[in-house]
Amino acid sequence: MGIDLSVFNDFVACAAQDIVAAYCSPHVLMKPKVYKDGNQWCALYGDNIQEGVVGFGDTAELACKAFDLAWEKD
Repeated sequence: MGIDLSVFNDFVACAAQDIVAAYCSPHVLMKPKVYKDGNQWCALYGDNIQEGVVGFGDTAELACKAFDLAWEKD
């Protein structure tokens, strides 16, 4: 009687998909400048906020997530 590894295999497959998705995120691929701007974090790709793609958040991670959403809109 063998051990059923199908659940483990499914878990590994899902984890691999999550890793690939993370590495394909716009903020990873485009490498925006991430910096503190007042009381918010800013992720900016381009020369300025008016012409570039930008995301703001309370943390650097949230700014990068907002950047990803903004990138997908443009």
